[in-house]
Amino acid sequence: MRDQAIYLNGVFQSVLDEIVATQCQIPHWALFMQPHSASPIVYLRDNLPSPSDPVKLYASVSTDLQHVRYTANIISWRDKSKIPHGSELRKGIEKTLADYQPGEGGLYNIPEDGFSCNLLYVSHMKRLESPFRVDRLILKSDSRPLSPNRTTAGGWAYVLPEPAND
Repeated sequence: MRDQAIYLNGVFQSVLDEIVATQCQIPHWALFMQPHSASPIVYLRDNLPSPSDPVKLYASVSTDLQHVRYTANIISWRDKSKIPHGSELRKGIEKTLADYQPGEGGLYNIPEDGFSCNLLYVSHMKRLESPFRVDRLILKSDSRPLSPNRTTAGGWAYVLPEPAND
């Protein structure tokens, strides 16, 4: 198991629900998340996850930033700006998005404005029956809890792979 996980703050719930719905039907199917940032998620870029060595993902939703409501495994990462237009890879990603995640609107913001470079491949997405407060997630950098005082969506944090107990 990896020694850190990724927390995404304030994802649109519709994006997560599309992934959950598909993965309930096709459990091992990898789908996509596209965190808005021109900066790469460095840990994923430098320590590429794989299906046999995933990175745990925790996510809150944009309407409830104080609670972790979803978990998944990140099984790969790509820089979208480096996926050539017209390539078979890009066509495959676009087809998967169109067929299984139409709410995403395709592979967006690349490379024209450089706004969104991160493409996460996720599997085993689950909506938690009992969401938990984000302050149960412990920052990898300084071993302190994430602040529960979140007012805007966006961004990520490197956290320990297991939440602290209440």
